[in-house]
Amino acid sequence: MYKIIFLLCLFFLNTGCTKSQITEQESTKHFLWKVSDADSYVWILGSIHMADSTFYPLDPVIMNAFNESQALVLEIDISNDSVLNESSSLSMDRGVLPSGQLLKDVLPDSTYMHLDSLFRSWGLSIDLFKNFRPWMVAMQISAMAIERTGFSSEWGIEYMLMDQAVLLGKEIVSLETPATQIEALATPSDTLGVYYLETTLKEISQIDSLLSQIAFAWQTGNRSKLQSLLNPKSQLKSDKEKEMDNVIKEKIYSERNIGMVNRIESFIKENKKFFIAVGVAHLIEDDDNILELLKNKGFKVDSF
Repeated sequence: MYKIIFLLCLFFLNTGCTKSQITEQESTKHFLWKVSDADSYVWILGSIHMADSTFYPLDPVIMNAFNESQALVLEIDISNDSVLNESSSLSMDRGVLPSGQLLKDVLPDSTYMHLDSLFRSWGLSIDLFKNFRPWMVAMQISAMAIERTGFSSEWGIEYMLMDQAVLLGKEIVSLETPATQIEALATPSDTLGVYYLETTLKEISQIDSLLSQIAFAWQTGNRSKLQSLLNPKSQLKSDKEKEMDNVIKEKIYSERNIGMVNRIESFIKENKKFFIAVGVAHLIEDDDNILELLKNKGFKVDSF
């Protein structure tokens, strides 16, 4: 479930659950942590990249932490046009098939037909994607499937925080480079990319239920439930499939977590208040998540 989950660790969506439906006890829980050393600290929020207007206003606990901070840290600075242009350029460079090769040449017939059927149901032609590598197609259909639920990045937490940061004159800093993010997505082989795409197609058929469960778990601060959704246990996968899952997970989470932790450590040492928004899966996935790595470095981690 790593394709959709990668987006969902970034894109936690609202499913119409209002604040009145959440108990007072539940509403005191948040995916927000304070990480500190002897004389400095930063805030880290498990972020939501796509949402709608019903998600706002954010809880005062989150906004108070943001307001007291001097700088906002995003995975990449989406307010910077040069950063966005670099991301787009790298995506096309890594996501386009070699000249003379088409998507149908690298996909099994059954997968190509499944993909074609999906695009037809969305009123699109598969020819629009014929030059893309499988991992790039998987990225695009994941984002499109999520957007079809009615949510958009314009209502996402990062955009809201970015707008507020600009309004208040706060510095905006990138946690990663565009190259780091693109390399996490770009599969090292088309064989792995095909598996990536096939897994995505299976997940899309369950996306409404998955989004509903993940959104409610995030809204109610139910970390154990969210962890189980991010780490579904399957007894039906072959050893080869499990091996490919591990490769994808290593690229998307483990390798990036190490780089993020090094950056966060440098922020803490600056003795400057940073508010960091990062995909929540990076904070609760297994034992090599960002928070555990920071604890191992001797930092104090408090939950809010």
